[in-house]
Amino acid sequence: MRAARVAVVCIFCNGEQFFDEAIASVMTQSYDHFEFLLCDDGSTDNSTARALE
Repeated sequence: MRAARVAVVCIFCNGEQFFDEAIASVMTQSYDHFEFLLCDDGSTDNSTARALE
């Protein structure tokens, strides 16, 4: 039986200061069959560049 795929959606607006913690939280989960989507909601800080990294 194949594991169900999970979508983790992170919508952000000027959330650069929270990226490291939010990404680490998702990446350290024991379940590894997921996709991680980052959606910019009009940021004016460096959030978009950080998301693209």
